Amino acid sequence: MNALTENKLLELKEAIAADPRVKALEELEKELSQDEEVLSLSKAKDEAEKEYNEVLRVFAAESVKAKEAQKSLFAAKLALDEHPLVKRYNAAFVAVKDLYLLMDDILFSSFRHPHSCGGKHA
Repeated sequence: MNALTENKLLELKEAIAADPRVKALEELEKELSQDEEVLSLSKAKDEAEKEYNEVLRVFAAESVKAKEAQKSLFAAKLALDEHPLVKRYNAAFVAVKDLYLLMDDILFSSFRHPHSCGGKHA
């Protein structure tokens, strides 16, 4: 990799890190990791998921036991997803994902559409 390319990549990395969407996501991620209520909801969701998977190892997915475990998992996931901080994080995540998709399109679209550059490919 030549020096010019390295410098441009460093500039891109710094621009991404300075983007307000990325900064907001990082801040929300930090808040999530320190919020006791979110951590408790996340743990409850993980436990409900583990229980559901264990039930599925023994019972058919259509069984009463599996349906009950599935409902418990759904309720735990919904409780986590409905927490205001998690909602803010998810919205910030979508904004950053959209930024990355745009960058991916700008940087790599010509590679995905080989004929768009005018050359012939075998």
